[in-house]
Amino acid sequence: MEKNYNLQVLRGIACIFVCLNHFTFFNKYGFGSAGVEVFLILSGYLTIFNYYKKGGNLSDHYLKRKFITILPMYWILTVLVYIVGLIIPSIFNTLDFSFKNLIYSLLLIPGKTPFIPPGWTLTYIFYFYIIVYLCNSCFKQIRLETKITIWIVLAIIVSFIIHNEFVISLNSPIMIEFVYGFILYRIKDLKFTSNNKIITSFISIMLVLIFFFPGLRLFFQNTILDCRFIIQALITTVLIKGFLDVDLSGLKSSHLKMIGDISFTIYLAHVLIIRPFDKIARIFKIDTSFVMLLMIPICLFFVVIICKYIDLINKKICIYLNRINMVG
Repeated sequence: MEKNYNLQVLRGIACIFVCLNHFTFFNKYGFGSAGVEVFLILSGYLTIFNYYKKGGNLSDHYLKRKFITILPMYWILTVLVYIVGLIIPSIFNTLDFSFKNLIYSLLLIPGKTPFIPPGWTLTYIFYFYIIVYLCNSCFKQIRLETKITIWIVLAIIVSFIIHNEFVISLNSPIMIEFVYGFILYRIKDLKFTSNNKIITSFISIMLVLIFFFPGLRLFFQNTILDCRFIIQALITTVLIKGFLDVDLSGLKSSHLKMIGDISFTIYLAHVLIIRPFDKIARIFKIDTSFVMLLMIPICLFFVVIICKYIDLINKKICIYLNRINMVG
C-alpha cells in the first residue's frame, strides 16, 4: 500500500476531527482541534518529501501554483460569507462584517479574524510557502529544511524582541509545527516494529489521545502542556509516523481516502454547512443532548456530499487558471 494512500486516509480522519471541533458540543472542550496539527505538520513533511523527490528543485511557478490551488476557493467562500453575513448577520453574529474586515480576510492578514474560520491557518501555510521559495533561492550548499528551520526560529525570537503586533502574529510559535514535518521526513524510513497489529493498535490509541488531548489542556493552563505546538504537535507527529509505517491494505472502505482527497475543500467549507445546523441545535437546546450526537453524523454526511461538488468546481477553476498561467 502506497504511503500516499495512508496519508490521504489520515487527512480524512483529520478532516472529521476539524469538523467535529466546530460543533458547539465538542468545541467548548477543544475536542478535535488537533486535526489542524495534522495538516500543518503534513505540509512541512510533504514539502520536503516532494522537494527531494524532484531532485532538490522547486518549480519557477511554485508560489503561483500554491496561490491558484488555495486562494480562489477561499476568496469565493469568504465573499459568500460576507454577503450572507450582511443579509442574515445572526448566523455569524461573532463576526464584524465591515468592508475593512473583508479586505483583512481576503488578504489573510495575521492577527485579524477571517470570515472563514480555518483562514487563520492559511496565513501560516502561505507564509511557510514564501519562506520555502526564498530559502530555495539562496545558500544552495545548505539543506533546504535547515535554512527554513533557521528562518522560523530566528523570526520567532525576533518577534519577541521587537514587540510588533503584526510580526508577533505572523511569527507565531505554531510555525514550529512545519519543522516537525522535516523531522518526520528524516526518520520516515526508521521503523520501530514491523508488526502491523502493534502499529494499528498504537495508531488507534494515538487517535483517541489527540482527539481528546485539547480538552485535557484546560487542566494545564499556563504550563508547557498548554502549548499546542509542543505536546499536542509532538503527539500528532508520532501519530503521522505511525501512518507512514502501517499497512492499510486490509482497509476495505475507501470512504476515508475519499474524504482525504477532498480534505482541503472540506477544511475550508465545512463551517458554512455546520454553523446553521449548530445554530438550530442551540435554539432548540439540543446541543448537549443524546439527540445531538445522533444528528452530528447526518450533518457530517451532508458536509462531505456538498463539499464533493464544491471540490469539482474548485478543480475546474484551478485547471482554467493553470491554463491561463501556462499561456502567460
